[in-house]
Amino acid sequence: MKVKNKFDILAIGDSTIDLFAQLPERTLTLKKGKKEYLLIPLGKKIPLDFERKIFAAGNASNFAIAVSKLGLKCAIYTTLGKDIFGKEMEKVLKSYGVNTDLVVFQEEQGINVVLSFKGERTILTYHPTFKYSLPDLSLANWVYYTSLGKEHEFFHQELPKAVSISQVKLVFNPGSYQIREGLTALKPILEVCELLILNKEEAQTLVGEKAIKDLLFELKQIGPKMVVITDGKNGSFATDGFKYYYLKALNLKPSDTTGAGDAFSAGLVSALVYGLDLKEALVWGTVEAGSVISRVGSHSGTLTKSALLERIKIYKDLIPQEI
Repeated sequence: MKVKNKFDILAIGDSTIDLFAQLPERTLTLKKGKKEYLLIPLGKKIPLDFERKIFAAGNASNFAIAVSKLGLKCAIYTTLGKDIFGKEMEKVLKSYGVNTDLVVFQEEQGINVVLSFKGERTILTYHPTFKYSLPDLSLANWVYYTSLGKEHEFFHQELPKAVSISQVKLVFNPGSYQIREGLTALKPILEVCELLILNKEEAQTLVGEKAIKDLLFELKQIGPKMVVITDGKNGSFATDGFKYYYLKALNLKPSDTTGAGDAFSAGLVSALVYGLDLKEALVWGTVEAGSVISRVGSHSGTLTKSALLERIKIYKDLIPQEI
């Protein structure tokens, strides 16, 4: 692939088709400890309030679409199916300005079945086994590495080497398969990270159940220059190794929380690429995520840069606090 100018960001990760199923309000739930479970009768036909297909979803595509709308030049390395759905997903990515020259077409396609209920979602996910290869990182100034499926383990050795050679700034937002591999397996990547983004549960899976500030400290000690931990409606927490910050979440009633984390990452990383500091970046991420949860679909509510800046003006009290 030949390019005259570097991309601002190269996103690496799987893409999916999201099939949304809105469960009726009368659906029963069961609370057990801190968790709540859907009670869906086995062997019954349940009428849905609506269904919707969202093409070019998944962590990498959601991120790439959002940063492209925010005005950055973004390419994506992802795998799509060799069928009409894969072609449609490529078309959607291109429509948002995402460069798809690195897209690989293989036999199967990842699919998420999103059960939406009262603004929350439960996702049934299928990750096919793909044949991955490491793209040329020197094509971009920043690399956003996120969720991949099985058979990606060679990235743990190859990616750190490539980051060191190309001198790109690496953002790591691990997916479920990567988190399951544990801290030892992920350490080579964490050691070369500019920024690590993960949620509280993922952070605790890696370093144990500790207070947020301790989680930030322990993860920062491994190597990332910055660490950000999200905690849903409780807000986000971050450190640059010198100071620790907390930013509340927006008090909004969500229509759908799918893609909120990807939107947060997109706003956060875009701010850093534009040269803003970590405190300002937390605000960008929070406002971008708030916009996405106001709409159904993982990238339906993504904002342009001008729209994001206008919305930030509305939330004058959205200021990160030192902790």
